[in-house]
Amino acid sequence: MSMLPNKVNWPKGAGEKLGDFFESNQRELVVILGTVFAGLTCFALGRVSALPEKEGVVFQPATVGGGEKMGQTQPAASTPTAATANQPSGVLSGQQAGETRLVGSKSGKKYHWPWCSSAKKIKAENQIWFNSEKEALAAGFTKCSNFDKLAPAGYKAEL
Repeated sequence: MSMLPNKVNWPKGAGEKLGDFFESNQRELVVILGTVFAGLTCFALGRVSALPEKEGVVFQPATVGGGEKMGQTQPAASTPTAATANQPSGVLSGQQAGETRLVGSKSGKKYHWPWCSSAKKIKAENQIWFNSEKEALAAGFTKCSNFDKLAPAGYKAEL
């Protein structure tokens, strides 16, 4: 007759302890993993939505004396014209490289990009238009706090 018992109570190994942990905390782990997955999905969708579009919508700058409204968008042409094909990237459609249109208010001392939220609040009869930052500075205006953040890609001030 054997002296060993039929069932030996050996200490649990790491694998068994981990299995027990997952089994006893299954509901909490599903909630945590689901939350992490949802967060990563939202982050990825946000990144994808911020990617520049190859074709589709082209930003048109504001015009002086009528025409399109500030910030209006129009469908892009399917093939670039000779005039737009030579423009550096980041130059707004309708602008030539180095051309800048800025707007200020008769009652204020800040100048803005036409698409700036503060510029959109200036009534048409109170708008003062500048062709360059130099011109705005010479008139005693200073740039708004969002000016550098809203500048077109590749924009360099000619001061």
